[in-house]
Amino acid sequence: MTDDLTTVRRNRLHLIAAWILTAAAVITFSWLTTASYVRQMLSPLPGEADTTMRECGTAASCAPDAAELVDQQLAYLQNTRILAYLSGWSLTILTTVILAVTTMLILLGRHERAVRYLDTAWRAQAGAALFLLLVTGTALAAGSRRLADIPDAARMFTFIKAFDSPYTDAGHLYFLAWLIAVGAVTAVVIRTLRKTLASR
Repeated sequence: MTDDLTTVRRNRLHLIAAWILTAAAVITFSWLTTASYVRQMLSPLPGEADTTMRECGTAASCAPDAAELVDQQLAYLQNTRILAYLSGWSLTILTTVILAVTTMLILLGRHERAVRYLDTAWRAQAGAALFLLLVTGTALAAGSRRLADIPDAARMFTFIKAFDSPYTDAGHLYFLAWLIAVGAVTAVVIRTLRKTLASR
């Protein structure tokens, strides 16, 4: 009886710790870090598009296509912002869903089912983190190639800042490091919770 109570208490503590770590990831990464990254790296300055269009209009290399060239950059920046938000929020949302299902199974007394569920869930979490890292890295590389195809006079300051050297830029590396860390930590947390429940 005492062993059972100890096991239940231990399982609850691990589950509470998993929820606390997830909440911390939501606040520090999904909310604060992602918003700061998008604002500083991928959001054009006020009036930047109009200024670039005017400067491009006076250059023979891009005058006829000034509006189109600027619109292309704005569209790509917007798509990259959406990807950043998706990357920043999807991991913590997935972890929250996994923990919610696990909590429900535990409350219903279905520990074996919870163990089987978590055995698949932690792999899915790790896979999702790797997928998002690859997609984000590919998007940055594609942006760099697009920048090379745009005439100098048509290049927006934000587009240059975002895609000139994306793999050596501190802002991008900081966000990618957070993405890797949160993906790894959440996968480890879920796997550890699975081991805890399996050892009851």
